[in-house]
Amino acid sequence: MATSNCIKCGPCGADKTISAAVIWCYNCNEGLCSKCSVQHKRLKLTHGHKTFDVKTYTKLPQINTECHEHSRQFDLYCQIHLTPCCDECVSIQHSKCSEIKCLATVIDKTKTAIITNFLEKDIASILSTFDEVINTKTENIKHGDEKQQKIQEDIKEITKGLQSNHLDRLKVELQNDLDSVWDNEKLKTKAFINEIEEKKTDLNEILHSLLALSKHSSKTQQFLGVHQIEQQMNQYKRYIDEMWQDGRMKDVCIDVEENSNFLKVVTAVESLESLGHVFVVRKEASRDNDNISREVQVECRDSPFFRNISLELETKKDILHINDTLQVVTAMICLNSNQVILIAGKERILLFRNDCNFEKNIKVLGEPFGVAELENDAIAVSFPNEMVVKIIDLNNDSFEKVIKLYKKCLGLSSLKNTIAVGLHLQRNDEIRVIDLEGNTLKSVNVASETLLFEFLFTNKGILCSDNHGLSVSFVDWKGKQVWEFKSDDLKDPQGICTDNYGNIFLADDISDKVVVISRDGKRSNVLLSEKDGIEEVRSICFSKMESVVFISDVTGTYLAKYKVLYG
Repeated sequence: MATSNCIKCGPCGADKTISAAVIWCYNCNEGLCSKCSVQHKRLKLTHGHKTFDVKTYTKLPQINTECHEHSRQFDLYCQIHLTPCCDECVSIQHSKCSEIKCLATVIDKTKTAIITNFLEKDIASILSTFDEVINTKTENIKHGDEKQQKIQEDIKEITKGLQSNHLDRLKVELQNDLDSVWDNEKLKTKAFINEIEEKKTDLNEILHSLLALSKHSSKTQQFLGVHQIEQQMNQYKRYIDEMWQDGRMKDVCIDVEENSNFLKVVTAVESLESLGHVFVVRKEASRDNDNISREVQVECRDSPFFRNISLELETKKDILHINDTLQVVTAMICLNSNQVILIAGKERILLFRNDCNFEKNIKVLGEPFGVAELENDAIAVSFPNEMVVKIIDLNNDSFEKVIKLYKKCLGLSSLKNTIAVGLHLQRNDEIRVIDLEGNTLKSVNVASETLLFEFLFTNKGILCSDNHGLSVSFVDWKGKQVWEFKSDDLKDPQGICTDNYGNIFLADDISDKVVVISRDGKRSNVLLSEKDGIEEVRSICFSKMESVVFISDVTGTYLAKYKVLYG
């Protein structure tokens, strides 16, 4: 900015008289006192000069019209390096430059107003970027605080019922460590936000200076001032690039890796079915025979809710006229309303009533793949080619939100308003649990892309159908396989669902079978086969309201409803 310390009158100074300037003439590039300003307006040579209040001048940016290395006026311009220079600069630093022009000529030919307009847009864009960074980082802190609170609750929950002085001490140490780590990261994030706020303040001052230059400066001052501001904008652009490169723009989150030894102890305790068993010892009284003791033990048998399961056909509808292009069915779910949603090919989300009659086609752009139910009459639908999950309101068939995940989004499963998404990207396959804002809650890596198509999300882990490994398996959130089920009945396991008792229903399209598997993966029964009139069964879903299953084939030619019987 121009100095504000009593700007003196130029003409008076030439007469060795000191007078305070009241106006500034940018044609003469000097201040004028009240008397000299009157004369200045009367003279034919200067009466047309542009003048303004000296206070306005003090608010203008300080424009360097001299070379700071050689203390000479800028009178030349290098069009190769795009910089003003003095005659000594030309002889020393620009001796090999062939495009040296007279500065005054360059200024006359330059449309400074256009450059100023571009700079205003650049400044507005950078300010907008800074606002986004501040909002993102503020939200990051908010979510981090929520995550910290959630971990604190998890620590209390996992140690609930386990009491000892040593465990209490370890719990306090872990909680203190959690607070310390997050407080440190939060301080860094807040410091970054403050840094951006300061950059915004400086940038607004530059914008003010740019506007002032366009109104109250000579052509030379405007040209040189705009050149200086261009250099400053290049610094801001480099700063933004560095923000992305140095990792400061990454979302910061905290998590706790549980001690495996502690988890083994907790798991061992939770897996105990009892602390022992009661048996009867019978002894012969008052006889010479050797005493005989016999244990009366009860054999552990399958629950009747698994052992006696059967399926009874209620209705079967031909839906070929609806899916007339024979698009492959990729997903099917039963809503809490007992309606069925079937995903079949491009732009097709088909809705059926609980009697298997078609209700409507929810039209969407793109190629949907997976589907999961959310609360408040909404569904989540994955679009692999777009690498997004879209939230759709079933009341008006409109998109509420688009969650970008930057990986190929495949199968979906949900618990209330949290979504498990099968994500594929070049040997980096994972099942990730997210909230409706797209924030990662937890994740587990999987060995094969085929595990990303059909799976069920539970609090303890993921139940997967693997048509490559010809198996069904349960994996916990540490990526450890808890159990795996294999059988000769499995030729191409596909759709999977569970009933109210945890029994697992599996559709196998090559063997044309529906198989039920016990919740621990140890036992199985074939419920339906080709002789029951099903072929290429691909998708299956369970209605918890009616205790029925719906099944459909690979190309969606039929939809069938079966009552689940447990006796």
